[in-house]
Amino acid sequence: MRQAVILAGGKGTRLADSLKGLPKPLVDIDGIPLLERQIISLRDQGFREILVLVNHRAEVIDAFLESKERFGIDIKCVDDGEARGTAGAVFHGLDLLRSRFLVVYGDTLFDVDLDRFWKNHEASGADGSIFLHPNDHPYDSDLVNLDLKHRVIDFAPYPRPEDDFRRNLVNAALYVLERKIFANGVEAGIQDFAKNFFPVCIRDGFTLNGYVSSEYIKDIGTTKRLNRAINDLRSGLVERASLRHKQKAIFLDRDGTLNVQSGYIRNPDELQLIPGVDRALSIFNAAEFRTVVVTNQPVIARGEVSIPMLHRIHGKLETVLGRTGAFLDRIYFCPHHPDSGIPGEVAALKFACACRKPGIGMIEQARDELNLDLDKSWFIGDSTADMLAARRAGLKSVLVRTGEAGSDGKYPVAPDYEFADIQEAATFIVAGSGRLSEALELFLSRIQAGMLVRVVGRARVGKSTVAQVLVGNLRDRGIPAVRISLDAFIRPHDNRVQDGDMLTRFDLDLARKALSPWLDGNSMTIELPIYLRRERTRSKSTEKLHVDRDAVLVVEGVTSGAIDPGVRSHLVLAVIDSERRRAMRFRNEYQSRSWSHSAIENTYRQRGIDENVLIDSWIEGADFVLDMHSVLDEQFIAAPPER
Repeated sequence: MRQAVILAGGKGTRLADSLKGLPKPLVDIDGIPLLERQIISLRDQGFREILVLVNHRAEVIDAFLESKERFGIDIKCVDDGEARGTAGAVFHGLDLLRSRFLVVYGDTLFDVDLDRFWKNHEASGADGSIFLHPNDHPYDSDLVNLDLKHRVIDFAPYPRPEDDFRRNLVNAALYVLERKIFANGVEAGIQDFAKNFFPVCIRDGFTLNGYVSSEYIKDIGTTKRLNRAINDLRSGLVERASLRHKQKAIFLDRDGTLNVQSGYIRNPDELQLIPGVDRALSIFNAAEFRTVVVTNQPVIARGEVSIPMLHRIHGKLETVLGRTGAFLDRIYFCPHHPDSGIPGEVAALKFACACRKPGIGMIEQARDELNLDLDKSWFIGDSTADMLAARRAGLKSVLVRTGEAGSDGKYPVAPDYEFADIQEAATFIVAGSGRLSEALELFLSRIQAGMLVRVVGRARVGKSTVAQVLVGNLRDRGIPAVRISLDAFIRPHDNRVQDGDMLTRFDLDLARKALSPWLDGNSMTIELPIYLRRERTRSKSTEKLHVDRDAVLVVEGVTSGAIDPGVRSHLVLAVIDSERRRAMRFRNEYQSRSWSHSAIENTYRQRGIDENVLIDSWIEGADFVLDMHSVLDEQFIAAPPER
């Protein structure tokens, strides 16, 4: 039988106006006393014995429990007399406690999957487990340091030296304890678990397990915190965050996506965040996405960085994010590398593993530990390894044009979406994708199985993005759909006709030949070329795509209007945008490739001359016109990269 102890001894001095004469545990939380909410949560999750420890107005709390018929379970209210602190109070009531019990603080509102927490503790074999969570102000919080097995190493109370970077793991004041952890007793005086008792336990050789979760647990010890908790409860945030429900996530690569790519990061001083990363994380946090870093760190296998140093590097990452109110829910790293022969390497870490991207071991671990719904989750990265990992795991993939920007060319895979940086990606994922889906609803209703959809429009208006939103919505409706970008058929720069126009920059004969089996009414498997934008050449690899005869094929690109539909019924979707925004995107793109200002402006003018007349004729004949400027406001313009 599972037992819990609730520490309900607080006087609630800072909540006097809200208590209206009641003891602190009975503070009203949207019409229901906090203690009642805690007991119901415990009872509904299988706890049948509850010990309520009180040293202030115990008779009022006991009368309340009696009026509720003790909620149909075994509840004892014990007046433990003088104030002893949290650890001292539990030790004083030890004779009433079982060999294993849960400790709940009486001033916390929570909705936690307690069964998952309890079983994690059992599996750990530890003498106690501490519920840890990230918060949005780790720099001024008391932090807990864990090893790779989630054993507590030490505690880092605030304040700390400015360069003492620690992981964002904050004690949430919820514990599963073995009775034997009190074998050495508790020192005299006021003894708090976090400040006094747990550090002594570590010193005396007891083991503490750190259980990390982003589920909702907040103390309501001030009027401001109380009001915030009530708002969170009314909005549904408290319940939605529970691991009893599937969670949506944003998986994030680290180097080149969050921080500037500058070789291996070997110490915290070398870590520099890409501008806008903090804002992007705040957007995801506010939208209730779990933010999960999955990063290959072969520098560990190379023997150049230790695990403690990597924790310091990640501690800096989380500290810098926390200064702007952003946080990461979890960081997973792969320390392995398959190749040997480097002086000083760690031989035990030199093997082919399942966790190194494009393997999906880290993603699967996060899925299980965080109860993630991968169908509703995304992966943002800067390399083809990231994109392949996303595809293998069934995640929607986003390539950012920072870091490697997909130019590594290691794997023949294209992203679902491509954006300038993580901030632009975050804005699209949280707001833009939904707006586009709504705007496309009427057009989507006209699409039938086996149909060709050509997405036309000028360069840099968002055709690829719109096409992928179409594909995603069709798949959600049970209609198989595939997107093919004609940018794959851009000729290598050295193979282009001098002074040629838009049509000659593309190998349209190759494109038509590749698409012809499907356009003639059959299924097809296509070897799609891969164009490397930064190098302005074509990869030696190709991406293999299969398109069933009854699937919808969405073809997009500036030359998509030149593709004859063959025997297929077809629709044309035109995408337009304001010229100011289109021009800004164009310039941002070529700035990211390190082009000079004059080269960018000359190219912009020339492209307008040889592209716009023909493209505009296709727009005029379209079945549906989507005005991106009316759908997506100015916040969807990516700022120019800082140089």
